[in-house]
Amino acid sequence: MHPLPLPQANGTLEPYAPTRVAGFAAASGPIRSRIGYAAVHVVCDPLADNNPTLDVAIDWDATLAYRRYLWSLGLAVAEAMDTAQRGMGLSWDSAKELIRRSVAEARTVPGAILASGAGTDHLEPSPGVTLAAVEAAYEAQCGFIEHVGGRIILMASRALAACARGPEDYAKVYGNTQKQLKQELALLSNPAYSETYPDPQELKTRRGEILQQLEAFKNLPSDALGGTYATYQSEHVSPYWRHIESAVDTIKHLHLQTSRIRRTRSCGSGATAKTRASPWTASSSRRPHEWPGPRSTRRRGKNASPTSPRRAGTI
Repeated sequence: MHPLPLPQANGTLEPYAPTRVAGFAAASGPIRSRIGYAAVHVVCDPLADNNPTLDVAIDWDATLAYRRYLWSLGLAVAEAMDTAQRGMGLSWDSAKELIRRSVAEARTVPGAILASGAGTDHLEPSPGVTLAAVEAAYEAQCGFIEHVGGRIILMASRALAACARGPEDYAKVYGNTQKQLKQELALLSNPAYSETYPDPQELKTRRGEILQQLEAFKNLPSDALGGTYATYQSEHVSPYWRHIESAVDTIKHLHLQTSRIRRTRSCGSGATAKTRASPWTASSSRRPHEWPGPRSTRRRGKNASPTSPRRAGTI
């Protein structure tokens, strides 16, 4: 390995040869003090016969092996998040396959914790999108993750940011999510529904997750995230834009004043301004970039020299 020249305290450079990094000892089980989620990348297939700017080719063996490695360190895995190029190359169809494979892989690893991102990235954030469409997109992705047996991380929505007109729109969308959590919690207490969970521990885990999410909602204002969003908007976003708008208004005002002054000067010169010869006219024998110079050096007669003084009768 080539040495790296690193600066020293006295200003000189000393070569440094990197050594082998000591390996981390594998954890004996999940971290007990807290749960640390690692938002992981996917591994592409460099030998795939495709256009990497248009298509996605994932090396599934290497991708799942990296998740097993993170689980061996006691970390939980946050799947199909932004770090997996979600919405920036990894489409929802590819994300579904990634989530399906990762959920199945997690079942083979004792103590593995996995949660997957649910968003609205399959919905184009166009001006015509509606709040109902955003809610339906959230429900579709949440439904798929639950169908394959996964846990949900609710991601931000570009489509919601494009169509929301105020805090109440955010409150409506996330408030409906809160209501669905309460409805699912009620269903978990129904024996007919709880029988759909083959593993009693899985049912207990899901109930705990819902209670934890509802507890997070409870700490927010009654309109879910609307109050928090409104506070952030009023304390940070609105003052910033007020400053920008004030600066833009000042520039517009100065530009308007300058335009009025120019028009006043042009109108005040009248016909004289139209008939006065310009030193920059094309009919002049001078080149356009030449300044005619002081009056004392101009030619004033047919035989006058550039420096000759004005004489009587000289035209």
